[in-house]
Amino acid sequence: MKDSPKNWKVFICHSSDDKEDFAEPLANLLKEKGTDIWYDAYSISQNDFIDSEIHKGLEESNGGIIILSNAFFKIRKEQREWLKIELYVLYHKRKINKGFLIPIFYNIQRDQIPIQFDILKNINGFDYKTDDKLNILASKINNRLKKIQEEELKIIKLKKKEDKKGDWKKWAYISIILLILPFCLIYYMLNLKNNDSLLTTHQRIRKSTIDSLNQETNYKKPIINHINTTSKFFLENNHNLSQYIANTHVKSVICIAVINENDRIETYISNEIAKICNEKWGKAQTGLFRSAFFKTSYYIELKDAKPDIITKLNLSEYTDLLFLGEIKYDTTIKGSLVENTFISKINLNANVISVKNKSIIEIIQISGKWNGVSESQAKEGALNNLLSNLKEQISLIK
Repeated sequence: MKDSPKNWKVFICHSSDDKEDFAEPLANLLKEKGTDIWYDAYSISQNDFIDSEIHKGLEESNGGIIILSNAFFKIRKEQREWLKIELYVLYHKRKINKGFLIPIFYNIQRDQIPIQFDILKNINGFDYKTDDKLNILASKINNRLKKIQEEELKIIKLKKKEDKKGDWKKWAYISIILLILPFCLIYYMLNLKNNDSLLTTHQRIRKSTIDSLNQETNYKKPIINHINTTSKFFLENNHNLSQYIANTHVKSVICIAVINENDRIETYISNEIAKICNEKWGKAQTGLFRSAFFKTSYYIELKDAKPDIITKLNLSEYTDLLFLGEIKYDTTIKGSLVENTFISKINLNANVISVKNKSIIEIIQISGKWNGVSESQAKEGALNNLLSNLKEQISLIK
């Protein structure tokens, strides 16, 4: 394996029952042809911890050869778990284009592969029977590995060329930004002065109340915005809300705020829930509170519908209902070996609060669950499942 783009290592995954007759002779032939092999007999000594050495071998390997046979699918339970881990890691590397996987169908027909391993049938591999010549198979594998390396070398060279081309574009963009930045600052300062004048025109929350509340929290930035201004300390997520109030002079029927385990606003989820609520009540908005608000004791009081905090914030001038929710994510790796491996669950606990009555009118506890071949796919599916369940529950609220 000369002229390699990096120090390649090939992991051989096999059943112990195939070791003497096939796996070890094949590993010896590949090694003779110059292939850097990770094979347990070569790579694990008597004093080594087997688990850590296998993990290390999988991490350092650029890909693997998996010997599929009748023995592979009938191994003992303790060895089966290791083979599953090895196969999962090698398959995942191939899937994200960070490795390769070459299956060898040893004395087994492809239609004999168990259904949970169906996906391996479509990977380009080699068929081998005991009567075949092992040296020919080793040569074919070695040639395949060389072709894979040649393709990677081409990709590396192409990437270097693209990086060089991209350097001048990057500096050009930076230069443009530096040129227009002073003009943007001047424009911002001019608009800041004009926007502050809106405070006296369409006042929706008493300025003195908010100022006193912000001073009590010891935060440098306010925890709630003056509703009718887009001036200092303004956050993206309540820009639309402020403009809505300023332009229509109509308060919302319901305001949505969902936070995660880090007390940060989940903007996307809040907006999706607002769409659902909008179908129910007609005027749903997000963006009243800053993230800093959810780190204070006032949030706990408001979530419990304490009359004092509702009065102190003067929320009746702004909305009829509040939807305050907390979201938690949980993703595990389970399921079959190469499909539906990630299981994601999202839990939502929320209170729907009547501002007028200063009471909780609905407690929502709902979850979404989904299996996927990647963590992001599982999370996306779980979120869609949660929103679908939430839509159904909200439709029942009177």
